Amino acid sequence: MNFNIEGPSNFSSSSSDDEEVQLMADLEAIVAKQEAIIAQHGNIQRAIAQYLNQQNNPVTRGDSIIGHIVINRDQESANRHLFYDYFVDNPRYNEQMFRQSFRMGRSLFFHNVEKAEARYNYFVQQRDSVSRLCLSALQKITTVFQIWHMVY
Repeated sequence: MNFNIEGPSNFSSSSSDDEEVQLMADLEAIVAKQEAIIAQHGNIQRAIAQYLNQQNNPVTRGDSIIGHIVINRDQESANRHLFYDYFVDNPRYNEQMFRQSFRMGRSLFFHNVEKAEARYNYFVQQRDSVSRLCLSALQKITTVFQIWHMVY
């Protein structure tokens, strides 16, 4: 093998400058790609952190939590049944059965419902976040009396 160190160079100064410019351009392209990868990595890390935060602190919309199963309790139908069972002109259960269930007459029961609605906003029937009717005052007061009778 013959290495000529002092011999003529295969590279001229102009080709050396062109290579240097090309190397600098390649280096800048590599740096730009690395910065893009780092930025993308940061975005991924923020997305993961946000996802984990949502898992620990569920986002609520109205009264519901995203991802939870909704159970249709058909409150409107239950209210209709309660009303037809006890409070129409010809109810399914007569006055004696009403007194046995609620330990008071219908007139006193309605008086209590009116007073509760007037004093406490909780007993006024409202709509939920999807505009369905919630529990009526009759349902809420009936539940209050049922619980009160179980306790006392």
